[in-house]
Amino acid sequence: MIAIPEFKRAMRALPAQVCVIAAQAGETRIAMTATAVTSLSAEPPQILICVHRAARPAAVIREAGAFSVHLLSSAQVDVATQCALPALSPEARFDVGDWSPSP
Repeated sequence: MIAIPEFKRAMRALPAQVCVIAAQAGETRIAMTATAVTSLSAEPPQILICVHRAARPAAVIREAGAFSVHLLSSAQVDVATQCALPALSPEARFDVGDWSPSP
């Protein structure tokens, strides 16, 4: 059996598209970097994201009832890094990049 630290190290090396998941509930906005994003169905169009239920973004996503998925290019590494820093406040994650609310 593989040890958890070895498993995590191996999974971090697995190539995957980097996305940023964002949501807003009331005045609270969150953004997080994720690779656990995939299409679920075309009809109706659905996307599956995986967020740990104890993570800060999970509560905001549940309350908002919606989220956005931002596919990043290699030129947006700074945005992905900013949204992945665990010590940052939710609002500070929006300090890098060009963010605007969607309808």
